[in-house]
Amino acid sequence: MIRVFHISLLLIPILLLTSIQLYPQWEQLRYESLRIENGLPANQSFALCQDSKGFLWIGSRNGLTRYDGYEFRGYSHDPSDNMSLSANKVKVIFEDRTRNLWIGTTNGLNKYNNATETFLRYYYNPDDLHSIGGNNITAIFEDNNGDIWIGTEGGGLNRYDRINEEFVRYQNEPDNPSSISSNYITSICQDGDKNLWVGLYGKGVDKYVIPENQFINYQYSKEDNRSLSSNLVTMVYEDSFGNIWIGTEDQALNRYDKENNEFIRINYNPDNPESLNSYRVVTIIQDQNNYLFVGTTKGLNIFDPLNRQFYKYNCNKYDSLTTLGYCNAIAEDESGLIWIGTDAEGLKKLDTRINFYHYTNFSGSRIAVFSFCEENENEIWIGTGRIGLILFNLNTENSIHFRKDPNDPSSISENLITKVCKDKSGDLWVGTFGQGLNKLIPNEKDIRFSSFLNYTFNPYDSFSLSSNNVWDIFEDSYGILWIATLGGGLNRAIKDKDNNISKFVRYKSNSEDVTSISSNKVLSIYEDKSKNLWMGTEDGGLNKYVREKDNFISYQHDPGNMNSISSNYVFSVYEDESRNFWVATDAGLSKYDRSSGIFEHYSKKDGLPDEIIYRIEEDSKGNLWLSTNNGLSKFNPQTETFKNFDISDGLQSNEFDTGASFKNKKGQMFFGGINGFNLFHPDSIKENTHIPPVVITDFKLNNISVPIGLDTATNRIILELSITETKELKLDHDDKVISFEFAALDFHIPEKNKYAYKMEGFDDNWSYTDAGRRLITYTNLDPGDYTFIVKGSNNDGFWNEEGVSISIIINPPWWATTWAYFVYALIIISIIYLTWKMQLRR
Repeated sequence: MIRVFHISLLLIPILLLTSIQLYPQWEQLRYESLRIENGLPANQSFALCQDSKGFLWIGSRNGLTRYDGYEFRGYSHDPSDNMSLSANKVKVIFEDRTRNLWIGTTNGLNKYNNATETFLRYYYNPDDLHSIGGNNITAIFEDNNGDIWIGTEGGGLNRYDRINEEFVRYQNEPDNPSSISSNYITSICQDGDKNLWVGLYGKGVDKYVIPENQFINYQYSKEDNRSLSSNLVTMVYEDSFGNIWIGTEDQALNRYDKENNEFIRINYNPDNPESLNSYRVVTIIQDQNNYLFVGTTKGLNIFDPLNRQFYKYNCNKYDSLTTLGYCNAIAEDESGLIWIGTDAEGLKKLDTRINFYHYTNFSGSRIAVFSFCEENENEIWIGTGRIGLILFNLNTENSIHFRKDPNDPSSISENLITKVCKDKSGDLWVGTFGQGLNKLIPNEKDIRFSSFLNYTFNPYDSFSLSSNNVWDIFEDSYGILWIATLGGGLNRAIKDKDNNISKFVRYKSNSEDVTSISSNKVLSIYEDKSKNLWMGTEDGGLNKYVREKDNFISYQHDPGNMNSISSNYVFSVYEDESRNFWVATDAGLSKYDRSSGIFEHYSKKDGLPDEIIYRIEEDSKGNLWLSTNNGLSKFNPQTETFKNFDISDGLQSNEFDTGASFKNKKGQMFFGGINGFNLFHPDSIKENTHIPPVVITDFKLNNISVPIGLDTATNRIILELSITETKELKLDHDDKVISFEFAALDFHIPEKNKYAYKMEGFDDNWSYTDAGRRLITYTNLDPGDYTFIVKGSNNDGFWNEEGVSISIIINPPWWATTWAYFVYALIIISIIYLTWKMQLRR
């Protein structure tokens, strides 16, 4: 057996020549499923292609489908229409360099006419030697000379003669060893020497040397382990480095070694995690980052040249319900999205950009995350809402759980962990909701067998913890441990020589003392760079602890003062590197000027996704990252702009949790929510810079789509060509309601694509739509000449400023035309002349 590392050695030069982006955890790749319920005509897809306009085309057993990111438009076989698709089972889609779309079906070849949205059919005719050799089309390829090659099942290889619009057949001649070896073609590609490689089902692979008109056959040999691994070839593919890859039905994958004229086998081995996931290879492509995607009957394999191994990608390991299954076809669009046509699981859209790593499933349970604390460079403590305390290894993704055991008083006291804090002495303090405070007593031999020391509220002891509902734990720069509770106010811990707590000093709200803490429901504790302590409360606003006087100054919302804090519900506070002081509330973000005492406010109208702000972290560029109740937001204090992310970007949920954020020494950020947590480095957030093509996808008159050709509703021809090809519209004055539908053809998150439009001759300025709105209607336009222009952006705000335009001529009524006015003038002149003549007579 030829081991996988052989091909790795062959790709070492690739690593030296190219800069390849690393995707360290392939299982984190996110994909979206498009199925019948989303408008896809069938869950089984055989062929995929993005055309030069930007549309995605899907071939299935239910015909051909065009996708614009929002809607599927189907084309099927109509027995009564000889300009419809020749058959409904579409196996191949290919666009040539002249922008013709070719569609291979089980009954004929088709060339799509973009202008009329019709099909020109090519059939096998036994009486015509210049017809295509067979009707079951299996492969279409254009060589570097612009010749179109068509493979068939049983009809051999065919070359399309563009000038004469006829086919030249290449079929097996038993008595001619230079002829093609089989008439059953599965795949076609061309190498750097301009030789054509033809996959044959049952006869291996042929290399066609075009100048010599000679086919050279390669087949499996039992005696030669450097021969092709199988004769049942399903796919031939040349990558950007000149490697020829040959997929087979029963013996996995081969790579042709041109130098030694032999094949290196990459076999399926269920015992080898670096081998392919199946012996049956169906399709192969290479993406923009030089990764090889190999689709098999058991999912997707990704060859990562940096790690020099295949990664099996079949499902999200955190969600056993999501599967990929049988990969019929793979394609990459211009923006870098990978599209996968499956056998029964619909169409999959795979985003290879990993901005936010998502962790949620620990020991089979989804978790809500309330707190983080760093143990070391590779391990973090996680406080969860249901399954206790977790020590999580970021490298191995292994976890150690600490749960409450009712039969063990030394176990952790509660499974709802609200806060985890490690002090300067290295001791770990754990807050719970309902069962007070815990201190970890580590087992030096095995951390799993550690115990906990529990501190709880005692109504008969004024020096006990003031409440069992602990919400925050903080050690200040003086080494003092502070504990915030919900209902019991604030606690200052007094420790003994063993770093255990001997007693608690309580700080509770007193309505008769304005210097007391303003609320007993304390949500957060923070120390600024001047060593001032700040407390956010649930109903008492913000508090500043005055160490010298051992009392508090409170800042509360005043409805009559716009410069007061925006709300008394303060989740957290943060001082950035520029010494700006920020307050997260349930009424948005506030910036506090400590010299003037003025609060400046930011809300949804300023760009926030939600006004409930839980936590604030700062990146190396001075941006603030805000967790909210509707996603994550990056705020630039210099430009005062927000960039918002939601679950479609890979977030654990749109809802995050109070207190659940953390930035480690590497600059990585952790944000927890109701479905686990996200880990990311702000500098690694990759924007989608693809400038989307913008197309007009529909034209409606009186809210009814106008067809190409005769419009039976108006009994006239309004669209002579498809609206995507139409440059000018001529309408009548009584066409009162006209509408345009359009799309920016970037498929990452199309619901976030934005649009701007104007009707020149009617609108002076651009009108910007809400994200996703793409239908514009005009009513009662006066007769005249107009130009409708629409431009669009992708999900990350990169605009196609040129957009697309269409001229509109609205003809006046007959009585308001130039000829009518000429007739009116003649009549008036005639009347004046006759009147003058009559007057002369008199």
